[in-house]
Amino acid sequence: MALTEIDKKILVVDDEPLIIDFFKAYLEHHDFDVVTAIDGKQALKKLSEESIDLVITDHTMPEMSGIELSKEAKRLYPELRIILNSGHSDSFEVDNFESYGIDHFCKKPASGTELLKTVHHLLSK
Repeated sequence: MALTEIDKKILVVDDEPLIIDFFKAYLEHHDFDVVTAIDGKQALKKLSEESIDLVITDHTMPEMSGIELSKEAKRLYPELRIILNSGHSDSFEVDNFESYGIDHFCKKPASGTELLKTVHHLLSK
């Protein structure tokens, strides 16, 4: 693709190590630079330390939800792109995800192809 993936850094946030491992391996296989965090607090720390282009976060996590993380991350970094990944769309209004600072809602389980298409779309904006 025309996008130079290796120049783009993605932060994957999830409290499930298997999910983190899958996303990291899949995205690195497609030439993205990937960093990970196991919760929202760690994610905010990484955002302050590194130049991140896109965040993929789980919705349901201990201490700080993906929505709370998204709101704070967008407040601090308005240009940051955010994908909320969740199997629990009934816990918030999917139609209003943008009001939370989320650029795209992805219902679990999303296919790798769907995820990659969304990542490319958001990073090309």
